[in-house]
Amino acid sequence: MPASLLSLLATAALSTGLAAPRTLAGLDWVPAGRGDLEWVAQGQGSGTLVGELDGLLRPPLSAWAGPAWDKDAVIFGLGVARQATSTWTSQQKTHVALGSVRPSVDYRRYLRPREAGQATAWLGAGVHGNIPWVRYTSESWTAEEQAAMDEAAAADRGRIGGLGGRLGLGAEAWLTESLAVGGSWSGRLHRQQYNGTDGYTVSTWVGGEAALTLALQL
Repeated sequence: MPASLLSLLATAALSTGLAAPRTLAGLDWVPAGRGDLEWVAQGQGSGTLVGELDGLLRPPLSAWAGPAWDKDAVIFGLGVARQATSTWTSQQKTHVALGSVRPSVDYRRYLRPREAGQATAWLGAGVHGNIPWVRYTSESWTAEEQAAMDEAAAADRGRIGGLGGRLGLGAEAWLTESLAVGGSWSGRLHRQQYNGTDGYTVSTWVGGEAALTLALQL
């Protein structure tokens, strides 16, 4: 990009009051509760270990980061979970691989600037998507057996994949210009659909989630 164009963009940003962003990063910790234990005890997971509510894709401690301006911030997150097993029997190899990638983006609007020695609250909204990866193969399967396992893999991709969003609010106490502690609460929704052995299934989960936050402003 020519230097003159960069200069023009910078001048336009300053003229509209848009300063260069800082980097806002942090850790969210979501304590486990009785509901999590009941969810596991009743076998409500996806059966793949890498679904939205299985605990590996979204662990209790998660990291996030993004650009932040005076009262606005765009937060990006990424969850990754994968398991793969290869078995050799009688010189035949069977391979099972399941995984998911969960990108997310959130927008936050702070009620006042983030300043040392001050507390501020924010309102936010965000979306996420689960991108599944499932593959079942074996050197000993017939074409019919492989076709059946391909159908099972397609159903598992539906159980893993999905889309969702959240609306939330939070507060942060900025101990210094670069370090803050706080908390947040959000209402969450996650939806998935797939063709399983029992027919076409649409599943929607709605719930609330509280988190403790450690934030850094760089």
